[in-house]
Amino acid sequence: MRVGDKVRRLAPRTDRRSWEDRLKVTVKGVVAAVAAWLIAAHLVGHAMPYFAPLAALLGVYPTVARSVRESIGYAAGFLVGAGLAIPVGTFIGPNAAGIAAVLVVGLLLSSWRGFGNQSSQVAFTALFALLVGGNEVAGYVRPRLADVAVGLAVGLIVNFVLFPPLYLRRGEYAVAQARDAWRRRWTSWRAASPTPRRTGGTGGTTRSRGSGTSSTRRGSPSTAATRACAAIPARGCRDSGCAGAWPTSGGHRAR
Repeated sequence: MRVGDKVRRLAPRTDRRSWEDRLKVTVKGVVAAVAAWLIAAHLVGHAMPYFAPLAALLGVYPTVARSVRESIGYAAGFLVGAGLAIPVGTFIGPNAAGIAAVLVVGLLLSSWRGFGNQSSQVAFTALFALLVGGNEVAGYVRPRLADVAVGLAVGLIVNFVLFPPLYLRRGEYAVAQARDAWRRRWTSWRAASPTPRRTGGTGGTTRSRGSGTSSTRRGSPSTAATRACAAIPARGCRDSGCAGAWPTSGGHRAR
C-alpha cells in the first residue's frame, strides 16, 4: 500500500455525509449534557450534579448498540469503584495507604473485559470518591449514583429520539472504499498492459508492443482474397489480393 493511501485512510473523512453525522452527534451530545444537568439540578435537587452531563455524553454515539454498551460499562465501573472507595474511606481514610489500596484493587479489577472501554472508571471513581468524600465516602457517593443514572438515561433517550442513528453508514463507507480500490487497480492495470498497434499496409497485421509475434485479423482483405482463390477452379487466379497462388493440376501452387 502506498504512503498516500495510508495517509488518506487515516485522515478524517471530509465528504458531506460525514460532516452531517458529526454535526448530528455534536448536537445530540450538547442537548443530552444540558438536559441531564437541568434535570439533576432542578428535578432531583442536587447542587452540583457534575456527573450527570459526563454520563450523558456516554449515551451519545453514532450507533445505539455502542451507546448502550458504553453506558453499561460506565455504570458498572462507577458502581465497582464507589463500592471500593466506601470501605477504604471508612476504615483507612484519604491518606497514602488508602490511595494505594484503592489503586491496587481498582487497577486489578479494571482488567476485567466486561467493562470494555470504560475499565479505567473503576480506579478513577474509587480514587475520586476517596479524595473528595474523605471519611464520609458513603454520603458523597449516594447523590453521585443518582447523577450517573440520570445522565445515562437522558443520553440514551436523546440518542433514540433526536436524529435516530442509521445502520447503513458502515456499509456505504465499505462500498465506497471498495469502489475506490477497484478504480485504482483498473487504472494501474490499464497503464501496465501492452497496447496493440497496426504495423501498416492492408494486410490487417497487428503487432503487440514489446512482442515479436504478429497475427492476421479475421476478415482482412488478404484473407478474403486467399479464400476466393481457393474456391476458383484450375483456370487460375491473378487477383492482386491473392497471396501469390498460381494454378496447378490439383489446385493452386505457390508462385
